Amino acid sequence: MRGRVVSLVLLSAVCFALVGCMDVWSPKDAEEGLITVVVPPSGESTQRISPKVLPDAAEKVRIRVWHPDTGFNVVATVDRSGSPQTVDIAAPEGEGYTVAAVAYLIQDGRPLALTGGETPNVTVYAREATTVELILQHWDAEYITEDPIEPEAAFSVEIIVSDAGGLITLETLEAAQLHASTTAFQDPATALPANPVSGIVSDGRITFAMTAPDVEEETTLYLAALAQFTPAWDDRSLVDPSEYSLFLELPNRQMDQPIHEVTIDPLTGGIIVEITRHEGTNPIFLGRPSCDR
Repeated sequence: MRGRVVSLVLLSAVCFALVGCMDVWSPKDAEEGLITVVVPPSGESTQRISPKVLPDAAEKVRIRVWHPDTGFNVVATVDRSGSPQTVDIAAPEGEGYTVAAVAYLIQDGRPLALTGGETPNVTVYAREATTVELILQHWDAEYITEDPIEPEAAFSVEIIVSDAGGLITLETLEAAQLHASTTAFQDPATALPANPVSGIVSDGRITFAMTAPDVEEETTLYLAALAQFTPAWDDRSLVDPSEYSLFLELPNRQMDQPIHEVTIDPLTGGIIVEITRHEGTNPIFLGRPSCDR
């Protein structure tokens, strides 16, 4: 059985060494060809969007090549090293391949994504090389929720995830948890708060339902989500099983994105009653409504 070869050439201000694996699906008589994937340093047009194609903090790059119709899926991981590196992956000729990459670091034993990007509709030709250029970008997280909220009130949080590299699809994220605290945890070295709430992932949208803590004065509630990539992104050839799956913080503290803030206001939802007297109108605040309202 002969397979085609997908050649991944990674070029950057820093380069990589291969530590990877591959699952091969190929027809019996498939001819050989090449896909050359170039991960370049950030260009002028990209520099305005993302500080680095490969951030200084990035320790590794995970590459995935797949075909939605045939079930072909190959994942390889490369370390940053001091020289250019070529990764050869066997694949059958045909149309409709997607090639993607994620730059990440290891923190507290967990692979955390920094930037990513993909190129869809790639064709593998027999005995030819097809060049694919990947532009890696950071992810953005837009939080939609009530603000301010009442103490002990139930409220919802929706996160709309996007990135300039196009790497947000049903093939990317499968689960997410929302971490909340009245103490700031902006420093990426600080562990995420305990007791997270699980959410529902639907393509590029994640929704959560939670209850605000009980406070007696105006308080800031800090929020950040941790999303997990689908198993199709797992690299089970790695020595450490804790590195198999990729994760992404939203907002991404590792990329200096500020975590989301919501105000908890005990006065929110109170009733104001005006009683008219001869001297004029004196507003009287009766406080927050009871749970029986």
